[in-house]
Amino acid sequence: MGDLLYNDSKLQMDSRLILCVEEHDSENINSPVDTRLFIGWDCLTNEFYVKGRRQDTQFSDYVPFSFRFRSVVDVYDFVEFVMGKNDTTSIIMYNYNNMSSLYDEELTYEFFQDNLDKNYEIGGYDSVKLTLKSFKKLLGLLSRQIQVVQK
Repeated sequence: MGDLLYNDSKLQMDSRLILCVEEHDSENINSPVDTRLFIGWDCLTNEFYVKGRRQDTQFSDYVPFSFRFRSVVDVYDFVEFVMGKNDTTSIIMYNYNNMSSLYDEELTYEFFQDNLDKNYEIGGYDSVKLTLKSFKKLLGLLSRQIQVVQK
């Protein structure tokens, strides 16, 4: 667990919702998660960002990626392409607190991956088939947050 997150209720003024979407591979016993995406909202640019990575296999070491999208439909189209149209997807909403002091370049896939912790999980569902309607609701939660940006 990184030093940036803490479990002190008095200090959780700058929480940020991050949606984690995972595609599962039931045939791979060693790595049940095939692809993991972290989706957030940048209140300065009014854009969604997606930080993701396919999990390494014995044949390939996949590189993390980072993309920005202006609309929910664009994010959905990307996620649908990456994850496919199956029901082996999990969605988890995280409360990453005290992130407002971080710069955008510090919010990498590795940052989110290293700070995955059940203590920051707000809710999650397994075996979800993502639809545009449900995705609009989830990403609407991210984009309607009011965030204090410190300079």
